[in-house]
Amino acid sequence: MVDNMLIYTSWGGNARQIKFIRENQHIMGWCYTPQNYGKVETDRYFLDNGAWSAFANDLTWDQDEFITAVKRQMSSPKKPDFIILPDVVGFGRESLKRSLAWLNFMPDLPWYLAVQNGMFPHMINKSICKRIKGFMVGGSVEWKEKTAKIWTEFAHKNDIKCHIGRAGTLKKLLWAKNILGADSVDSSNFVRHPENWEDLMMCLQTDFRPNNSLSSYLESNESILEAKEIGATQ
Repeated sequence: MVDNMLIYTSWGGNARQIKFIRENQHIMGWCYTPQNYGKVETDRYFLDNGAWSAFANDLTWDQDEFITAVKRQMSSPKKPDFIILPDVVGFGRESLKRSLAWLNFMPDLPWYLAVQNGMFPHMINKSICKRIKGFMVGGSVEWKEKTAKIWTEFAHKNDIKCHIGRAGTLKKLLWAKNILGADSVDSSNFVRHPENWEDLMMCLQTDFRPNNSLSSYLESNESILEAKEIGATQ
């Protein structure tokens, strides 16, 4: 279990949420896409490549926007915690090929390699691990649930970090922090839906402890989850 799993959220939210995130940057930060990079350049953040946003909105990924954002952060006094290499959502082999092509000609920056459906640790050799700072576990929900622990352990074995994408519920936060031992997570849900902001607050304010599996862990914290459900119905 990591002591302080970092939690990133998409830019947005109300004034109270923005104030909270900005005052707690030892554990909180923003996920900037190329389209909204630099909303507040003094805040903690990581730079996403925008592939997921394009995929979710049925748009073509804009590589020029990504390159522009990378150039802007290079001249900014506030550097990102990491940058996600361009990837292909849901297609592991094609994604790895694209990511490595970009890694080969981009400058030396804190790159994270996105892992997608169909990728396996044996496809990532030690020379690749030495050139990146971590993995971002993407892919489908089902694939992520099956493989995230493998990727987290593989990352830590190679002395790099592991980030879990789209972990915007209480159960996923618990899973990422206490079962996977992930270094960081992100979700846009926290600033989009009030119930997910409550999940975030509960995760930050409660002393969760590790367990062997998600199901047994949640059973041991049944009262916490029941309290959340009761609150949601009132």
